[in-house]
Amino acid sequence: EFGTGAVKVTPGHDVTDYDIGERHHLPVLSILTLDGRMNIPEVPQLHGLTVPAARERIVEMLRSEGALQKIEPYRHSVGHCDRCGAVIEPIVSAQWWVRMKPLAEPAIAVAESDDVRFHPERWREQYLRWMRNIRDWNISRQLWLGHRIPVWTCANGHAVAYLKDPQQCEQCGDRHLAQDPDVLDTWFSSSLWPFVTLGWPTDTKDLRRFYPTQVLDTARDILYLWVARMVFMSLHFLHVVPFSDVLIHGTVLAPDGRRMSKSLGTGVDPLDMIERYGADATRAWTAYFGTSGQDIRFSEEKIRSYQLFANKLWNATRLLLAKLPEAASLMPIDEATLEPADTWILGRLSAVTRLVTESFQRFEFGPAIDVLYEFSWHEFADDYLELIKPRLQACRS
Repeated sequence: EFGTGAVKVTPGHDVTDYDIGERHHLPVLSILTLDGRMNIPEVPQLHGLTVPAARERIVEMLRSEGALQKIEPYRHSVGHCDRCGAVIEPIVSAQWWVRMKPLAEPAIAVAESDDVRFHPERWREQYLRWMRNIRDWNISRQLWLGHRIPVWTCANGHAVAYLKDPQQCEQCGDRHLAQDPDVLDTWFSSSLWPFVTLGWPTDTKDLRRFYPTQVLDTARDILYLWVARMVFMSLHFLHVVPFSDVLIHGTVLAPDGRRMSKSLGTGVDPLDMIERYGADATRAWTAYFGTSGQDIRFSEEKIRSYQLFANKLWNATRLLLAKLPEAASLMPIDEATLEPADTWILGRLSAVTRLVTESFQRFEFGPAIDVLYEFSWHEFADDYLELIKPRLQACRS
């Protein structure tokens, strides 16, 4: 048999345990200081030690009491800071929060009614799932940089939010006010971006002209962090959606499937690709593979294939410009002079224009590029230009 059935619960240092403690009305005890040292003066052997040092001391104390039965390695998941690699030790602290349910309800409604559309459409369900299960939002951060939280507290403990530096407390008149030292979560600041950049809360010319916009193109990993929050912030403050369409793209990975990273040496500078293959080829590859919403592995060979396509277009255009008179592109088409090959290519051009336009309207750039590739390379360059070579020679002569 394993275990005794007893469960260790530490509401002061674990998120799950905190929720358990809330349900069972357990006391919240915190034994760590903000600099990661033990804060238990009742146990002087441990008080003031760092967590790793305290663990070693506890082993020594158990051993000296003859209570240490055995030591064995144990693998488990431990959170680490993604910047410095240090172990994360959860603690309970006073923070600022935003009540989310009143904000989420209208944001859910605009997605359900297609006032905000998602491309690919499956990301709409991801957005709605998060919104329907939303929790209150902790918006305060203990960082050096960021927008300072606009809350001042007087000597009598009254905390009040102000848009500008206050001269005195509006509740008691006390003039000794201190602003909260915390800053706003960066995603709180970013959620206001669609309209604060245009001058809001002032009713500026730019705000009236450019807000709301139509398309937001963004990565799927910030669908909740940024997109959803821009929607409910805009609805709350301006009562309209910030954009009508959200285009979700994936992340470009290294060829072996790992994330691109300077530290891992897996990054690729797009400027190098542009220098080697041209901006059009690099852009075509990104547009083709980047709008499915799935992560894609970087492929230099595929970028090179679009460079060959760009060269094909360039050569076909040079051929026509060299053969035709300068005013040819401005001359109206005389249908009476069209030969069967001309009628055929014009019909294909009309069909391709329709297909590409429809693909663009659905934000499906890959199919649009496929149609353009097939038409330009094979039907126009390989077939039509070969059929009209005798006439091109006559134009030159």
